[in-house]
Amino acid sequence: MENKVIANIGNRIVAYLIDGAILGGIAGVIFIASMAIGIGANAGGNGSAGGVFAIIFGVVFIYIIYPLGFLLYFTLMEASEKQATIGKSVMKIKVVNYNGERLSTSESFVRNFLGRIVSMLTCGIGLFMALFTENNQGLHDMIGKTYVVEANAITNEIE
Repeated sequence: MENKVIANIGNRIVAYLIDGAILGGIAGVIFIASMAIGIGANAGGNGSAGGVFAIIFGVVFIYIIYPLGFLLYFTLMEASEKQATIGKSVMKIKVVNYNGERLSTSESFVRNFLGRIVSMLTCGIGLFMALFTENNQGLHDMIGKTYVVEANAITNEIE
């Protein structure tokens, strides 16, 4: 196995912010558009079915579709050939399993669905753990048995 360099925590944070801005921007546009359509269709108190549907869609989108899309994005991107989301690619970091290999879809699923949900249920403490652990691992990394590493660096072994 090639020896990998653990990614700098600052690069991980910037990558997450990039992904959040992309996904949040898309979600924001969809949510605002659905609310505007709904409110516009219901202006004047006519209560049109299309307007009500648009508002309901906006709420369902933000509370169900967006979170599932967010998790699906991370799961599929990190299991892809690039082993990285757009943000991670920009920051030149990627996700590997404990053997230093590309994640399978099921490994990525465990990391992103199960691991991130548990991390969030701890009021986000699971994410902040990466600031204080030896290999910059958050709870989702530990649950998924993964590291985030520099994409092209090969030096010291991960401990």
